[in-house]
Amino acid sequence: VYELDDGKHHDHLVCLDCGRVEEFYDPEIERRQHAVAKAKGFTITDHALSLYASCNRDNCPHKAG
Repeated sequence: VYELDDGKHHDHLVCLDCGRVEEFYDPEIERRQHAVAKAKGFTITDHALSLYASCNRDNCPHKAG
């Protein structure tokens, strides 16, 4: 997912069926990423996280089933 940087960090959920993108911020995910990086000897300066899934909207145009 590419977009203009508005200065507010967030991650993305992307529907593999219809392409819908939802932005979200979860402080626990952020904390865990930094903890994992630190444990592996890294310091995160930036990151991008996109989770690919199937949305559960009833009107998702390409939903299987």
